[in-house]
Amino acid sequence: MSESNKTMKADEGQQQPRAQRTRLSSTHLFKVLVLVFTVVILIWTFQQPLRRGFTYRPDTNVAEGPDPLGELSVEDHNINSPNSRCSLPTTRYDIQTGKTSCYPSSGGIWLADLGPVELQYLGINRFDSTERSENQSEEDHFCHELRKFGGSWYDPKSPDDLWVGGECSELDEFEPVFSIDRQVAFPAKGGVWVLGKDKETGRYPIGMAGVRNSLTMDERSMVLERLGAVYCDDVANCHLLDDLKNEPHDLAAGQNS
Repeated sequence: MSESNKTMKADEGQQQPRAQRTRLSSTHLFKVLVLVFTVVILIWTFQQPLRRGFTYRPDTNVAEGPDPLGELSVEDHNINSPNSRCSLPTTRYDIQTGKTSCYPSSGGIWLADLGPVELQYLGINRFDSTERSENQSEEDHFCHELRKFGGSWYDPKSPDDLWVGGECSELDEFEPVFSIDRQVAFPAKGGVWVLGKDKETGRYPIGMAGVRNSLTMDERSMVLERLGAVYCDDVANCHLLDDLKNEPHDLAAGQNS
């Protein structure tokens, strides 16, 4: 055998083990990757129920036991918890409902549906919602002024009272304890014009659109005078506004007695 052939066979003998080692190394790497991937899948699979079953609190760094409501959504948690959703109103004027409210210290909430002239007279921003006064004396004074225009008194005891049919309702969707229905105007010369509904028909006279169409308090006074309103030169002693001398809850007690 020639030296050339001997050299070629020797090279082939060396190449075969190297190829085998390469194949073995690839097979080993593949098995390791499969094993790692399997472990990752198992960890992820078992981690999901653990996440749902335990609540992590950053302030304590302690995992609590399973929450019996853990599988429910946030909304489901609140099904029997009206206080977590409902809240009693605190607005003076609500641009969404168009209602004006006040919160007397004697209790309850007074609600009135006013037009632009009345809102302007009371100094209310007609284009944005505003909150009640944090000063109770100021709020009581505002209530006295608001009640001159009539309205309704509600006496909710807690936010639970607004929870009906699985949702929160607006206060004016409920039946008020009592209501006072009248139209008033305060002319620049002083005094007050007061127009109530007819006691027999329970209606206002024809032509009330003129009251709604008034652009100023003097125009409103003129329309009410034409409709037969009563004029009182002393607002504080006007017999048609005697209800202002009593708190709403006292008026409600008088009606029920």
